[in-house]
Amino acid sequence: MAREAIAGYLESLRKGGLPIPPGRAIKLKPVKQKLKVSLDAA
Repeated sequence: MAREAIAGYLESLRKGGLPIPPGRAIKLKPVKQKLKVSLDAA
């Protein structure tokens, strides 16, 4: 579910002509898994 939410957010940024923010190191302990999201070519 998180993967789809992130992909939707990134897709909306791309459609709006806004840059995709750079990745950041995750420092919070509650985070258990990193996600990789790929978008289809525009």
